[in-house]
Amino acid sequence: LRVDRVGRLDALLVLGLAGAAWALAVLACGALLLVGFHLHHLRLVHAWALSPLDAPAPEGRGAWAEVLSAIHRRTRMRTAVQRDLRQAIERFRQAAEALPDGVLVLDSANRLQWANRQALVQWSLDLATDRGQPIVNFLRQPEFIRYVAAGDAHESVVIEQGREQRMLSMQLVPFGVDEKL
Repeated sequence: LRVDRVGRLDALLVLGLAGAAWALAVLACGALLLVGFHLHHLRLVHAWALSPLDAPAPEGRGAWAEVLSAIHRRTRMRTAVQRDLRQAIERFRQAAEALPDGVLVLDSANRLQWANRQALVQWSLDLATDRGQPIVNFLRQPEFIRYVAAGDAHESVVIEQGREQRMLSMQLVPFGVDEKL
């Protein structure tokens, strides 16, 4: 452990006045205070690490001030990135809601993740109960099931839907990593 200049001077003064045993005791007390200082800051970091993600980073003194300041900057950057991602998702949803066509977002297993209002009406869906269900559960025409199973995004499929004999033209479009529109 590094003892600062004042601690060394105190120890030398005690050595000259009271002897080696007292000088060692003063050095030991200084070392204990230094260890306690670092343990206190480690405890602050540990409590912060166990706290909710949005908890502010603790403040420190001495060498810990720089370390904890860097942690604070990083958490601010993470918060800004998360805010930007939330805004991008919201803009995507607003854009999808503005489309006149129904839009569904499917995961890699063709399960429903999200749908715009038009798709909810066209397919008679309710995201509260239908999210996570395979898309072929909602439209059981054999040509549509074959189309989804083939996963061919180059062509669309036209099917009849409902009692009104509506014709729907649908196309799977790769989106994101393993998702489809």
